[in-house]
Amino acid sequence: MGISVSAKTSQATHPHHSSRKLTETLSVPASSHWLCYERGKRLTKKGDYAAALDSFNLALDLEPNEPQIWVFRGVVLTHLNHYEAALVSFNKALVIASNHCESWIFRGAVLSYLNRAGEARSSYAIALRLQQQGVEKREDYPMWMPAREMSAC
Repeated sequence: MGISVSAKTSQATHPHHSSRKLTETLSVPASSHWLCYERGKRLTKKGDYAAALDSFNLALDLEPNEPQIWVFRGVVLTHLNHYEAALVSFNKALVIASNHCESWIFRGAVLSYLNRAGEARSSYAIALRLQQQGVEKREDYPMWMPAREMSAC
């Protein structure tokens, strides 16, 4: 059995939504948030950030309480230079899971872009503490950093 959804997240929570809107209503199974998430990851790797944002927004319409989707949405928004919107996504992930290490790392990066160095350092310090405590983190997170962040490594 499917449910009917639309891409309301991109229009409702992100004022700079992509030009590629998912305007038609789709009938998808309830577990399809992971399909949308995986599609968004593939599109991000290809550099198609507008389409990736649409996929992450649809995934969040289907499952708004998955922090990893909020993190990748924030990463895409960072690539699109929408730093304030990215910060909202990272903060949302942290409301859901306060020990989500990636959220703290990327939150620190976007705060750096916003010239909020003190807050960025605090976010990085929390991420470091979580890593030292053995909190699980994804091994592929560096590939999601914008190019200018990668060049600093």
